Amino acid sequence: MRVLHLIFGIYEALKTRNIDCILISEDNIGLVDKDGLKTNMRGFIGGASCVIDGKFILFGDIDYLRNKDTLVDFVKKYGLELVYFDGLEINDYGGIVILA
Repeated sequence: MRVLHLIFGIYEALKTRNIDCILISEDNIGLVDKDGLKTNMRGFIGGASCVIDGKFILFGDIDYLRNKDTLVDFVKKYGLELVYFDGLEINDYGGIVILA
């Protein structure tokens, strides 16, 4: 699968530069289009989460992730508070940008 190779390639590039990262491969992260409508494509964890003010925010319910424990351990490692939304499917909205 081409996308998986791309994700793994990014992961490997970060690791070779001694950047601490984890590889989260999930097939149940939805992807929305530019109008906010759900598509039949799969999204990525990076677009389905963000870090703001010491909080790791997941756009959905962490219990939907097979790799939940890996993610929780990584978030705890950096002392971030985990915030997620019970009962909501996880969707990739493309990330978040804070305008100040």
